[in-house]
Amino acid sequence: MEKVDWLYFQVNLVCLLIMAKLWRTVFYDYKSQYESRLFSYVLLSTTIFTISDAGWIIFTSLLFPGNIFVNYLINIVYFISSAFIGITWFWFCEFILGFDFKKNKPLLVILHLPFLALFLMSLSSPLTHYIFYIDDANVYQRGPYHILQVFCMNIYFIITSIQGLIRLFDKNEIAMKKKYISISTLILWAFTAQMIQVCIPGYPTIEIGLVMALFSVYVELRNSIISIDQLTQINNRTQLLKYLSQKFKTFNGNDSSKNLYLMVLDVDDFKHINDKFGHMEGDFALKLVADSLKKVAANTSCFISRLGGDEFVVVTEKENDSLAENLSETIRNQIMKDSSNTEKKYKISASIGFAKKDDNNSTVADLLKSADEAMYHNKQEHKKLAN
Repeated sequence: MEKVDWLYFQVNLVCLLIMAKLWRTVFYDYKSQYESRLFSYVLLSTTIFTISDAGWIIFTSLLFPGNIFVNYLINIVYFISSAFIGITWFWFCEFILGFDFKKNKPLLVILHLPFLALFLMSLSSPLTHYIFYIDDANVYQRGPYHILQVFCMNIYFIITSIQGLIRLFDKNEIAMKKKYISISTLILWAFTAQMIQVCIPGYPTIEIGLVMALFSVYVELRNSIISIDQLTQINNRTQLLKYLSQKFKTFNGNDSSKNLYLMVLDVDDFKHINDKFGHMEGDFALKLVADSLKKVAANTSCFISRLGGDEFVVVTEKENDSLAENLSETIRNQIMKDSSNTEKKYKISASIGFAKKDDNNSTVADLLKSADEAMYHNKQEHKKLAN
C-alpha cells in the first residue's frame, strides 16, 4: 500500500471511529425518538459511504489486486450510498424544519429525481460508464456524468439550508433557532469538502465534511433533548431554571427602570379535557397554549417555558405591575382566540398569576412560589365567575 493510500485509509478510519461513537450514543440514548431514528438513517448511509471508500483501498490494493469485478462493486456501493446520504439528510432536515411534502405528491416526485438518477446511473455504470468506469489496467476513471454525485448531494443540502435560513427569521420559532442555524450552515461543511475532493482527487475530504456536519447536528440534537420540551417545542423546566439562575445573577432592579416578573400559567379544566376527550386532545391543548405563547413572545421581550404538566412560565421585564397585567391579558386573549379557531368541542383557556422579583422574592424558588399562588387565586376567581 502506497503512502498516499495509507493516509487515505487512516482518514477514513478516524471518520468511522467518530461515527461509531455517534452510533453508540444515538442508539442507547435516543432510540425511542422519531427524530433520532431519522438521524440514524443519515448516519447509516454515511457509514456505508465511508466504509466503501476505505474498503476500496484495502480490496483493490491488498486483498484483490487486479480484480475488476471487486473494483466495480466497491465503487457502486460508494456512489449509491452517496445518493442515500443526500435523500436521508433531506428527510431528516425536513422533519426538523416542519415542512410536509407528502401532501404535494408531484413536488415529492420531483424532489426524488436527483436521488433516483444517481442511484440508477451508479448501478448501471459497469455497462454505461455514466458515473465511473474501470479501465483495462484496473484503474478507476470518472464518467461523463460524474458531477451528478456532487449535484445530487448538494441539491438537498441547498434546499434544506435555504429553508433553515427562512425559519431563522420566523419570530415564532425562538426555541429552535440554534437547531435551524446548524441546518443552515450544513452546506458549508458538505459543499466545501466536496469541492476540495473534486478539484484535488485522492484526498477523502468528503468524509471529513460529512462527519463534521453530522457532529454539528448531533450536538444540537442532544442539546434540544436536554433543553426543549419535546411535546410543545418550547423551553423545558431545566432550561427555565438555568435561565432564571443566570437572570438572578445579572438583574438588578435598582440599576434598571424595569422589574423582573415571572408568570405561571395553568390550563383551565385540563383534567376534564383529558378525561372526557382523551390524552391526545390533552396534548393538543398543551401544544395550542405553547403556540399561543410563541405568538405573544414574537412581539414582546419574554422567555417562555413549560414548567411541567399543564403549567407554563413566562419571564419578562416590565416597568410596573399594570404592564405585567396587560401582558397576562394579552396571553389569555391569544389563547382564547386560537382556541376559537379550532373545531374542537371544548374551549381552551388559562389562569395566570405573576410575581415580581423583590425583597420578598429574592430567590428563584420564592418567585416561583409567589407566582404559583397568584395563579391559584386567579383560577379560583374564574371558578366563582363560572358559577
